[in-house]
Amino acid sequence: MLEWGGRLVPSPPLAGYQRLTFGDVGATSTTLINETFESSWPSAGWQVGINSGKADAKWARSTYRKAGGGYSIWCAKSGSAAPPDGGTVPKNMTTWAIVGPINLSSYNAGTFAFDLWQQTGTGDYLFYGASTNGSNFSGWNITTNTSGFQRVTRDITDWGSLGNLAGQGAVWFAFFYISNDDESRAEGAYVDNVTLSAETGGGGGGNCGTYITKEDNENNAGTGTADNDMGVSGKGSCMYNTDSRHPIEFNIFVTGPLPTSSAQLFLETWDVDYPDEINDVYFNNTKVGSTTGANNQWSNPTFSIPLNLVQAGKNTIKVMVDTKNSGQWCTWVAQAQLIIDGGCQGSASCRYVNTNKGSYAPGENVQVTYEIDTTKTSQEIRVESNLKNPSGQIVAGMEKVYTTSGSGNDPQTVTLALPAAAPGGTYKAEVLVFDKATGVLESTCAKEFTVTGGGGGGGCTLSCTATVPATALVGQSVTFASSATASGCTGAIEYFWFFGDGTTAVAQTQNTSYTYTAAGTYTWELVAVVQGNVVCRKTGTITVTTSSGGCSLGCSATVPATAQVGQTVSFQGSASATGCSGTAEYFWFFGDGTTAVAQAQNTSYVYTQPGTYTWELVVVIGQVICRRSGTIISSPARLAPAARWGARRWCQPPGR
Repeated sequence: MLEWGGRLVPSPPLAGYQRLTFGDVGATSTTLINETFESSWPSAGWQVGINSGKADAKWARSTYRKAGGGYSIWCAKSGSAAPPDGGTVPKNMTTWAIVGPINLSSYNAGTFAFDLWQQTGTGDYLFYGASTNGSNFSGWNITTNTSGFQRVTRDITDWGSLGNLAGQGAVWFAFFYISNDDESRAEGAYVDNVTLSAETGGGGGGNCGTYITKEDNENNAGTGTADNDMGVSGKGSCMYNTDSRHPIEFNIFVTGPLPTSSAQLFLETWDVDYPDEINDVYFNNTKVGSTTGANNQWSNPTFSIPLNLVQAGKNTIKVMVDTKNSGQWCTWVAQAQLIIDGGCQGSASCRYVNTNKGSYAPGENVQVTYEIDTTKTSQEIRVESNLKNPSGQIVAGMEKVYTTSGSGNDPQTVTLALPAAAPGGTYKAEVLVFDKATGVLESTCAKEFTVTGGGGGGGCTLSCTATVPATALVGQSVTFASSATASGCTGAIEYFWFFGDGTTAVAQTQNTSYTYTAAGTYTWELVAVVQGNVVCRKTGTITVTTSSGGCSLGCSATVPATAQVGQTVSFQGSASATGCSGTAEYFWFFGDGTTAVAQAQNTSYVYTQPGTYTWELVVVIGQVICRRSGTIISSPARLAPAARWGARRWCQPPGR
């Protein structure tokens, strides 16, 4: 039977989604649990049971309700007392599902998360918790009903009475559902998409906006299972577009604040033979550019990500390899790094970068000299030096690994060759400084120089224009028109249109048409190429709606002006949409300095400290946003003379 180590402490209202922070020097994330219940379950590491003397109803897979895919688990799906799908759970039940042990000894931060649908009777609840001995579990009760599936997340470095789970050699996680003996019962709890992501290299506490993925964590079906099409040596390889695992796809999880000023994506790629090899990069199904790099070298092409594309939680990156050919060129993506609002301040910094001259002719060697300092006594770093042409494409590069010491003088010089056909213009010698152990980008610096005389037959230059409407309707044929002018070039101009809607469609013609099948704002791109490496690009956006009037969204919020500390406060929202596609999503922010966010139209919250707090409601449909905000004054509560706090709940399954 369950044993309780003291009085029950009521849990706070379900916050639905919680933003968490890790690391002051970036973090490398590893997914240790990714259970979607789409395959046979209980799978390896899971145990399911009931307590002695309790109703014979327990956790099992169900298709009746699910957050995604075809299955979740329901607390009363299996056993002789199990109700029909969607029925009322039996009285007097205690069922548990436990996974573990999981070794967290090499990690210093992380997140445990799951999707929950729950309707409970009075006194019934879901308990989720963790254990370091496999027998006694510490955690939280959820007694409130949800509005559909809601995401629940918990920082493993702050696990109640257990404290920090990171660094523990064996940890178990569990879900319990408990019903009492009265007649107030409901459908119970469904759990889906259970994840445990653990971090290294972050140091814990205070997210600074650098997120790294070094191991694959996704597949073509989007189920969250790695198909090993990317990753560091031994876990990734050079991928051709004829490989069954193509395209390359993986996720970066943003667990801190969303960007307010900038978001940059760095992809560490091997041997990019641009422009013969075009690898298109998509961020959350929107094309953000193509990789460039040095032949037979590791390079980190950089992509500026529109701020509205970055999502809290999972962000999916997809690389379409060699879009111009079939099976001719391969690309290896070793790691990806998303840097939000400047990212983390690391130990290494670039003191300066210089070139041996200010002006060069095509085909000349450029000597790049740089000086890297560190606040540590010594630090092993990997420095990537690149030459970038006026279009921002990497045309030459080289990496160097060495140990730098403090602020002592130890300048490094590399020699990079300009292409013989390099067009004239302003170039950059760019230096990227990575910590060798963590892979975190810690500093960048650049020096401009000039290439004169042009290249490729006496100074080939190319200009281009693109004409695309700013708006369109779903299902409407949209005209994409372009023109290009080449001077001093040989050969015909090639045109490539990319439509930005996450498909692999590419039009290799000067003028074309395209039909968007879903509403949204898409970034299109025209790439004109002549003489193999002289490129002109034009980009823009097109907003596609389901009606000629576009999407109009209004919203309102009802929140009391005052409350007492410890009092449950109701937050109610409503929205009205015209000409929009999709359903409204609601996000509540409570303004008390915590990371709590509720993803529900109506929710409740408990302020634990007195003060005046600014709350905010954000309603989103696609790319259209409505915001409402206000203040609430939380006053100290009057405590009864005999009021006491109880101990945190502990639960113990039988024989464990």
